[in-house]
Amino acid sequence: MDIHPDNIDEYIKRGVALEEQGDLDAAMEQWKAVLLVDPEHVNAHGYLGVALSRKGDSDAAMEHFEAVLRVAPDHPGAHTFLGSVLHDKGDHEAALMHYEAALRIDSDDADLHNRLAILLDDRGDPDGAIEHYEAALRIDPDDAVVHYNFGITLKAKGDLDGAIEHYTAASQLDPDDAGAHGSLGLAMQDKGDVDAAIKHYKTALRIDPDDAISRFNLGNALDDKGEYEAAIEHYESALRIDPDDADVHYNLGNTLLSKGDIDGAIEHFRVALGIDPDDAGTHYNLACALVRNNDVAGAVAELGKAIELDSEYCDIAKDDADYDPIRDDAAFRMLVYRVGG
Repeated sequence: MDIHPDNIDEYIKRGVALEEQGDLDAAMEQWKAVLLVDPEHVNAHGYLGVALSRKGDSDAAMEHFEAVLRVAPDHPGAHTFLGSVLHDKGDHEAALMHYEAALRIDSDDADLHNRLAILLDDRGDPDGAIEHYEAALRIDPDDAVVHYNFGITLKAKGDLDGAIEHYTAASQLDPDDAGAHGSLGLAMQDKGDVDAAIKHYKTALRIDPDDAISRFNLGNALDDKGEYEAAIEHYESALRIDPDDADVHYNLGNTLLSKGDIDGAIEHFRVALGIDPDDAGTHYNLACALVRNNDVAGAVAELGKAIELDSEYCDIAKDDADYDPIRDDAAFRMLVYRVGG
């Protein structure tokens, strides 16, 4: 592809147009052609860096962002995108350096404050993250993404009211964001408002019927209300989307046990353990189900595994009425009353 230096801008624009049409590979060819004529063309390197990042080639993307900074050391976008790539690669120190460099150049970029907040949260500095979320919202109070991310940080800090406030804002600003509704539902459920939680989970699922997390959480909420059949339906839907989710198998097992479907419960506990064999709670609840199925040896074996993984289950078993039918069994007594005192 031969380019005359006077036509470089046309190739840049053509690449942008192709990208907007969804033909990223063709767009990249336009920008690469520009670099054959002008190897230091800032926009060509920048566009290629973003495109390569989108394609998952982070190392090549970094090379182009670094090329921009060699020519234009104060280019805020290159610092921002390089920081983002480094963050994704797990190099938090280098990412922080580039985000802070970008902020020194342009402190009024809400997206940059949001990216820096996410990085700080990942680094274990939620208070620092909150400062930057607040800065981002001072610049753009109607940024749904910032409200959503702010809610995640506040929920992790235990501030449910603050999280609900920001999740609500995110869901109102972007009503078609299934994640915002699902997260709002979970925060409501944690606050004890199960009915409100169910409403938001259902909204999330109307938007995205394949949202396995909202299916799982809706199942949990319905189980809390004793609506076992409906809970089972949503757990099973979640498993059709992700058959290897041990938590869903475990909770479905518990619900089936509550319904009296002992065989079904045992089946799902065993599947959960096939995925996560070191989950003490699943071994413990499988033992409870096996007691109800009159499999004393199996129950004691599973209880033993639970206690081996977490000794607290020894004391729990001493007072758990589920084990009353086998409390006089010699193997049970030896396991429970010698292990852990």
